[in-house]
Amino acid sequence: MRFLVLLLLCLIANGCASSAKQDYFYNEIVIRNNSTSPVSDVTISIKNRGMLFNCSFIAPRAECSNKFRKQKYQGRPIRIKWTHNYKTNQTQQLNMTLPAHFAPEKMIRGVLEVKNDGTIRPYLEQPTP
Repeated sequence: MRFLVLLLLCLIANGCASSAKQDYFYNEIVIRNNSTSPVSDVTISIKNRGMLFNCSFIAPRAECSNKFRKQKYQGRPIRIKWTHNYKTNQTQQLNMTLPAHFAPEKMIRGVLEVKNDGTIRPYLEQPTP
């Protein structure tokens, strides 16, 4: 009987261990200008990381990519400042939610999409190689 209880506890422990949260990794932040006007003076900062990215000019329908060494994605808030149609904009802290369908073995990247009205839509994606 004691053996069966021990075996059952081991099986439960293995089931819990396999359902542990997976780590995701990223190495790129992209500013994608999907507007019909240029975007300039983009500054991105990641809270509590000391990471700062800049793009001086992004033409309409173009993008600026900032690559860095692979690191664990921790969902830290970001702050963005940019100029669109001669108007300087700044966000409060933005969070990007990790979609449930992402595969942990694939790299992710942050995308900050500038829409035609000059607002930012932040999201994460898993690019195909």
